[in-house]
Amino acid sequence: MAEAEKDAPAPEGGGTEAEKKKGGGLKTLIGLVVGVLFLVGSSVAVGVLMFPNQEPAGEEGHEEEVPVEPTTKILAPVPEILVNLADSKGLRLLQATMTLELEAKDGPGAEVRFQEILPRVQDRLIKILSSLTSEDIDGGTSKEFVQSRIRDHLNLGVLREEEFEVTDVYFTEFVIQ
Repeated sequence: MAEAEKDAPAPEGGGTEAEKKKGGGLKTLIGLVVGVLFLVGSSVAVGVLMFPNQEPAGEEGHEEEVPVEPTTKILAPVPEILVNLADSKGLRLLQATMTLELEAKDGPGAEVRFQEILPRVQDRLIKILSSLTSEDIDGGTSKEFVQSRIRDHLNLGVLREEEFEVTDVYFTEFVIQ
């Protein structure tokens, strides 16, 4: 019976089912290849758009390396600061003593240079601390908030001009009355 099906003439509709599956498989294969090529091309385009300045892996070392300026880390103690809190109408005080961990671009003489600008740093610290409210310093993460605020304000202000960067703030005394 299988031989009879093979010898029988093909119907005019387009051949046997095996021939139809074979033609459909070719279309599916072409669709898959086009889809894969599209995905690869779009991935390359996204990579090029997101990382335009990176060199291909084989071309490293062709550009001159930019020399990194040497930096020096110093610990700079700041004298005690006593301020009224902003929302207390003189009823609540904050007393803080801290040490600033600084990165100085010009290593030798950095401590001497910091001592020269210390009055400006103290002035900025008084402004920062006196702008705090009771809500700013009451709570579990209050000291971390104050430390990050000090670090950000000093780095954007007086220390940026002098080529210092505060990397950390250490409270040696933090009293609220």
